[in-house]
Amino acid sequence: MMKATSTLQHVSNISFTEQVKAMVLAMWETVTIWRNRAHQRRQLLEMETRILKDLGLTRMDAIQEAEKPFWRM
Repeated sequence: MMKATSTLQHVSNISFTEQVKAMVLAMWETVTIWRNRAHQRRQLLEMETRILKDLGLTRMDAIQEAEKPFWRM
């Protein structure tokens, strides 16, 4: 029980500004991941079939991956 209390005290000792900074940073990282994922999926569609084959993918694999929403892995 003592450990949970000390953890709660630690969280409450973090300033509001630091909490906001951490949330903004987490949101920025998430958006960056989403943008990169969307870009990579568009690139898959532009690749030649032989390159996809070298990667172990078929054209259908590339299309299915590209059709996924950016927020899905």
